[in-house]
Amino acid sequence: VAWEQFLKDGVSAIAAYGGRVYAGAGDKQFYCLDGRSGKEQWRRRIGSIPTGRIAVDEQHVYFTALDNVIYALDRSNGNQRGTTSLRRRPIAGVVLAGHVVFVPSIASQFFMFYDRDGRPSGAIELPSDIARDAPPDVHDTPAGVNVFAVTGVALADEWKLTYAAPVDESSIVPFAELTAMPGLPFLTDPRLET
Repeated sequence: VAWEQFLKDGVSAIAAYGGRVYAGAGDKQFYCLDGRSGKEQWRRRIGSIPTGRIAVDEQHVYFTALDNVIYALDRSNGNQRGTTSLRRRPIAGVVLAGHVVFVPSIASQFFMFYDRDGRPSGAIELPSDIARDAPPDVHDTPAGVNVFAVTGVALADEWKLTYAAPVDESSIVPFAELTAMPGLPFLTDPRLET
């Protein structure tokens, strides 16, 4: 054990990135600790207990709390850079892919927000509610973001694995380059064929 650090009322969320450890605690504070020594770098009072996964990029640290809010703090000093309120209870924290913060909640939608300003960037529609105990897995690939989620109806105890990914659109062919007209046999005037 290199170091230990006591956080009041227990740790509710944790992530390590770039030589620092970020932790949410039951005392409604969010902490940044030095990864080598455990010494506190800064702390920020949140007002609710941070929960779930924490996402970190070069400038910010993102997380959710039990007050249904997504927080974005400056990585270097803990200054608040933005908050976004949610209409649903977030589960399992946040995932950062590209410039989008993904927030699973107890809903049939997987909500997405832009990292730079917290504005909604859309939602991935799923066949039913996201399972509370199995948070979605998000992968950023060259072809786009891939999402694997367990969805279902809790009362019926029916669950499915759902995969959401970008779909290639067929390329648009200019009208002049078409060698055969689509639907031509059905559009031909029978009087012209005789």
